[in-house]
Amino acid sequence: MSSSRELRPSYVVPRYRAAGDAVWYHVLHGNVPGYQIDFMYCPEVPHGAFTQNHFGHLARLMKYIEPREGAAYAFALGNLSRDDVQHEPGHGGIALIFGLRVHGVLDHAGRSMPPYAHAILAVDRALDHSALRDAAVALHRRLSPGGRESHDDTSDRLYRRYARAVRHHPGTVERLLRRHVEGFAELPRPLPSRLGWSFFAEEPALSRRITITHPDDEPFERLAHTIARLGAMLYRSNIKWTTISSGREFDIPGGVSVRLVPESEAVPDPGGLVVSIDEIPEDEATMAQALFGAVPKVPVAVPARVGWRERDAAEKAAGATEEKRPGPRARQICATVPFDPAMLAESATRSRAPRDPSTRARLRVGLVAAGAGLCAIAAIVATTPVPPATVASSGEPGPSSPAPKATPAPPSGDAGARVAAGRLDITATPPEKPPRVNRRSLDRPAPPPPPTAAPHSTTSDDAPAAIGGKPRF
Repeated sequence: MSSSRELRPSYVVPRYRAAGDAVWYHVLHGNVPGYQIDFMYCPEVPHGAFTQNHFGHLARLMKYIEPREGAAYAFALGNLSRDDVQHEPGHGGIALIFGLRVHGVLDHAGRSMPPYAHAILAVDRALDHSALRDAAVALHRRLSPGGRESHDDTSDRLYRRYARAVRHHPGTVERLLRRHVEGFAELPRPLPSRLGWSFFAEEPALSRRITITHPDDEPFERLAHTIARLGAMLYRSNIKWTTISSGREFDIPGGVSVRLVPESEAVPDPGGLVVSIDEIPEDEATMAQALFGAVPKVPVAVPARVGWRERDAAEKAAGATEEKRPGPRARQICATVPFDPAMLAESATRSRAPRDPSTRARLRVGLVAAGAGLCAIAAIVATTPVPPATVASSGEPGPSSPAPKATPAPPSGDAGARVAAGRLDITATPPEKPPRVNRRSLDRPAPPPPPTAAPHSTTSDDAPAAIGGKPRF
């Protein structure tokens, strides 16, 4: 035998593709006849700035929103970017949710007054106080059972028509819901957000639950004004908040929650902060300090965010422009240092100024030392014997130069100092080199021999000479 789960028909949530410039996304949630409580109509995800993470937060808020006992509806402002990894204050997603019970209708299990919720959400828009307040008031006038009786698109009437279409004309359900969603032309259209970080709060100083009491017959316009002020301030802060709600649903863990409670249902809360709606300061900075312990931060206008592809293309284009641009370095350097006639005159006067006496003394000592060194080198050169000249053109001695004599080898005992001709010779005798042969002289005819001359006497008058074997005196 099959179970009821096997007999239950399959259900596919109708989804729509929003326009590229859409500001608000509409999501409907409630009891699906013959199935269970689920989404009735929602946009495709992801779409633009609307991500799966935003949709997950919205699903939890719409599932548990619940009107108070005796109230016709519950209104909530939900933070969809509480867990964003790269969250920036002044950006993110916010949802405005109306939850109610439909009278005179039974759900899939036979229970009366099934739940129904309609939410609109915007992501990365300039959601300031006026935008949130106007959107909340427009949504309330359109969905409230007590308003716009001449139209068939109030929440309870729409749900009845939807339940009949699901049971009897399933093919018309999507067209019915699309026409209902496209009819909210009175909603404001905030521009893309350029809001910055305006309020800063230390995490340990935050109260996890804040209760705002109000009279039982408080009009919705004043509640919407207070909720919009709180939401606009939290949107531009670093506070992790979850909801600002007038319903009786449980608080969502992981952030600060604000609850609006009628005075007849208010109870003391030892773990949170309880304040009357009349005690909330009108000044935004004072309100942030009193309720959340937040202090104003210098607002910084954050430019519109672009993707990494656009940023990379812009950087490459800027780099290519700088490479093509010629850069005259000399002109740039001269342009950065202006000409100053006073500086030029000062440098000329400094060059004509008398030198320091100590500088002259050091220069004089250096010159004297250099002269002494040159004199020592000249004396050494003068005392060094010059070796006899040799004929480079041929190996024969010429008429004016005697034949070279064999030079005895220096003594091996002391190569540094030798005695030659009664003088101390401190130079080492270099080894003889073979005579250089001029190849051109070999081709020329040999010169005639020189005339024979009488041999020159090598003796002096003082030295005796041997003549005929006898000494001469």
